[in-house]
Parts: sequence; structure tokens; C-alpha cells
Amino acid sequence: MLDALLDFPSMAFGFQARMRMPAPDGRLMRTERGDQGNVVVLAAAFEEMGLASPRDLPARQGLVVCHVDDVDAHCAQAKAAGA
Repeated sequence: MLDALLDFPSMAFGFQARMRMPAPDGRLMRTERGDQGNVVVLAAAFEEMGLASPRDLPARQGLVVCHVDDVDAHCAQAKAAGA
């Protein structure tokens, strides 16, 4: 499941894996995907470090902004990937 989540920005937007940061206990703490100066950072919830899951917050918010050369091509690629 986690691998599918991490692969989605690559499949949907053509982003390449840039960095993976494991926690001391081996869990994935943070990963970055990027392309053409755009970067998507995905981070895990670690309650012991004060990082809450959106499921545990009173409201949820998210925003991804990417500047691309061909909006229609990126939209078609994202839809093909399941967006």
C-alpha cells in the first residue's frame, strides 16, 4: 500500500524519486518526488514526534501545485494513473 502511494506522483505526473529518509526504527519518515523544479514531499505521521495524521485532525487540507509545459498532457497522464 505504501509503495503504491509513493509511486503515484511518479505515474501521475512523471516525477522521479529524489530522496527517501528512514526513521531510526526503519519506518519511512519522508520521501521526495520531483520534476522540472517541482517537488512533492510525502511525510509519515509520527505521533511520538508530534506529527499527526490528517485523520486525527479536526480538518483536512491539501494542495499540490505544479507548473508544467503542457497542461493537457499532464492531465491525461494523471487520469491514466487513476487521478
